[in-house]
Amino acid sequence: MTSHVDRLGASRYLLLTTFRKSGDAVPTPVWVGRDGDELLVWSARKTGKVKRLRNSGAVELAECDFHGKPSGP
Repeated sequence: MTSHVDRLGASRYLLLTTFRKSGDAVPTPVWVGRDGDELLVWSARKTGKVKRLRNSGAVELAECDFHGKPSGP
């Protein structure tokens, strides 16, 4: 059985969905890297997605292409 980390880590891009204080979802395509059993993404600290993560910590991940079109669940 393939783990979520294995499945998501096999993709070059992930659709990182963060949430505004209002609860509105904001999907953003990001590059993904893997370090053992962890997935890594990088973003500058002043970007909107980082601010939203600090506010709520809620996130959803899905496989996608370079333009953010989902290619998996």
